[in-house]
Amino acid sequence: MSAGRLYWDCTRYGRDPRTGIVRFTLALADHRYALPSTYLLPSYLADGPLHRQLATRPGTVLIIERPPTRILPWRRRWDQVLDEPGVILGPGNIHSPTRWPAVVVVHDLIPYVDPAYAWAQHCRHAPYRRLLAGASAVLAVSAATAQAIAATFPGLPTPQILRQGLYPPVTPRRPDWVPDGPFYLFVGSAEPRKRLECAVALGTALADAGLVVIGQDWPQQGRDLGALLAAWRGPRPALHRDGVDDAELEWLYAHCRALLYPTRLEGFGLPALECLRAGRPVVAEAVSSLPETLGPHALWHRFGQDDAATLRQRIDTWTPTPALAAHLATGDWPTARGVLAAAVDAAVARAG
Repeated sequence: MSAGRLYWDCTRYGRDPRTGIVRFTLALADHRYALPSTYLLPSYLADGPLHRQLATRPGTVLIIERPPTRILPWRRRWDQVLDEPGVILGPGNIHSPTRWPAVVVVHDLIPYVDPAYAWAQHCRHAPYRRLLAGASAVLAVSAATAQAIAATFPGLPTPQILRQGLYPPVTPRRPDWVPDGPFYLFVGSAEPRKRLECAVALGTALADAGLVVIGQDWPQQGRDLGALLAAWRGPRPALHRDGVDDAELEWLYAHCRALLYPTRLEGFGLPALECLRAGRPVVAEAVSSLPETLGPHALWHRFGQDDAATLRQRIDTWTPTPALAAHLATGDWPTARGVLAAAVDAAVARAG
C-alpha cells in the first residue's frame, strides 16, 4: 500500500469545541505533516466551531455521514469507506477500525477501567486491545496513561509518551454574571469520577467563599448538576454555567480562591494545569496522573478526610514560584507536534 493521505479520525467527538481533546487536536493540526491531512468529522459537527477551526489548519475537512461501526468492526472499516489509501490518526481515545496503518493517541482508559462506564457498550476490552496491538504507533499523553495501558492490556508494547501541552493562553475577560466576592472554582461535568459532590462539601466546610461550577449534566446516569449543588451551604451563592469561552475561563482561573479538583481518575488533568498557569492554587488528591501533571505545586488534600481549616490556611499562603514556572515550561506544543510527526512519518515509511 502506498499511503497518500493522513486521515484524522474525529468522528466520535462531542459537540463541545472547548474540551481538552479538541484543543489537543487543534494544536497538533497546526503542524504540516509529510502527508496531506484530511479531518474526518461526523455530520452533526458540519459547519460547527470545530469544523470552522480545522478549516484554518493545513488540510481539508471531510464530512462522514456513516463512520465505521463500533459494534461490528469486521463489516465496516475506514479502508472500506475512504477511496484513497492513507494512514489513520486517532488523536482522541475512540478510534474506528481499519486495516491501514494507524497512529493512536490515548488520553486515558477511563471508559475501560471505570465501573461508571458500564453503559458504554462500545467500550469493550477485546476490540480496543486489537486496535492497540495492530497500530503502527501508540502514544500516551502521560506516563500514568501508559502505565494504565500496560496494566489493562498486558503484553502490548510500551506506548511512547506524547505529553499534552498547555493550549496558548488568551486575554482574560470577566464574565458579566460573576458576582463580587471570593469564589472557589470547579471545572468538570457531573460525571461520577469528577466528584462534584466532594467539591461542594469542601467548599461548604471552608466557609469563606462562594462556588462557581463550569460543566454539564451527566445524563447517562441521571446525574444532574443542579441536584448536586442543592447540598451547597457556603456563605456565598453557588453559580453554575454549562460552559464559558476561553477568555472567560482564563479570568475565572486567575480570580478564584482555588480550583477544587476532587477527580479520582484522570488521563492528564488539563484544567488543573491551566489554573496553576493563571497563578492560582489547585486543591486535588494525589491520584491517577495528577502527581505527574501538577508535580509538587498542587495543594494535595484528601477530600472528606483532611481538615478544612488547615487547608484554608494553605490556600491563603500559596504563591506561584519559579519552580512552578519551570514545571509549566516542560509541556510545549512544538515538542508534542514533533513527537507526533515522527510517529506518522515512521508509519508512512513502513506503509510505502
